[in-house]
Amino acid sequence: MKEFFKKLSIPAYLLPVSAVVSLVAMIILFASNADPNYVMVGSTLVVVLSVLSIILFTAAFFLSGKIGDGRITAIVLLAAVIVTALCVYFTFSGKTDVFGSVIFSALEKGYPPAERACWLGIASIVTYVVATLIGAVAGFFTLSKKSK
Repeated sequence: MKEFFKKLSIPAYLLPVSAVVSLVAMIILFASNADPNYVMVGSTLVVVLSVLSIILFTAAFFLSGKIGDGRITAIVLLAAVIVTALCVYFTFSGKTDVFGSVIFSALEKGYPPAERACWLGIASIVTYVVATLIGAVAGFFTLSKKSK
């Protein structure tokens, strides 16, 4: 196990960080759906995609330590970034009705459950964006050290 971590370069450790940030974004999404009147329509899809992104980021981390930088590791990392970006898209499109009624009109301004669903939805989107960017930045670097 010690040799596994010796093979990894510093940017490889961004992959588990991205998986944890994606998990945090999913938890924030659960919190934004706490009120039954403001449950996001596609939240099940976003949860499935979040779990898939966590699995893919973890797989890319272990692949970079086991087989090094190669096509398989790059494809898994690319898939993880794309899946996390899809989480951003589907969360944004699922929360637009709450955004419209709280931010862009006075329909539900001042109503605490609607405002909580709105602001936690925005926090979830921002957290998914951060997870996507961390994973994308890690993809620009060498994840495993060259063997001598």
